[in-house]
Amino acid sequence: MIGVLFCVMPFMLPLIIGLALVRRTTTSGLSHLSGWLTLKPLVATPLWIALVAATSTGNWSRPSLAYGLTALPGVGLTIVLVWVFRAEVRWRPINPVWLLLVLDTLRWGSSFLLGFDTAAAIYLVLISLAMPTVFALCAWRVCAVPKPILQDKAQRSGP
Repeated sequence: MIGVLFCVMPFMLPLIIGLALVRRTTTSGLSHLSGWLTLKPLVATPLWIALVAATSTGNWSRPSLAYGLTALPGVGLTIVLVWVFRAEVRWRPINPVWLLLVLDTLRWGSSFLLGFDTAAAIYLVLISLAMPTVFALCAWRVCAVPKPILQDKAQRSGP
């Protein structure tokens, strides 16, 4: 029962929101990028758990560096997604993609902190389990188009 609570529940909302964002029929790549970034923990988390298990049982001379390696699945997948959707990542300071990338960095950046203090590690794991849901809700909000904007577009394109 606890395994279901910690392994399935944190990813249900990100799965639903991520699939909804990826399947949107908008021409904007922002929705697709947000959807794939939302779905990314479904792939990265099992790899992260395997790397955490490997680094905690190994004889590492520098544990903080070993735990830093656990961020590789998240960092690698983020780099791939930014490369694929590089047209969406415009170098303007006011771009919703930057908010999502900062949240994504916080999501995989918590892996670096695991190596510093074992007493705080359980809190970091709980925060890491909550981050996919927080990210999914933020991605949904960033990609939501307010109704007044849609109405203005319909009035301008109408007869």
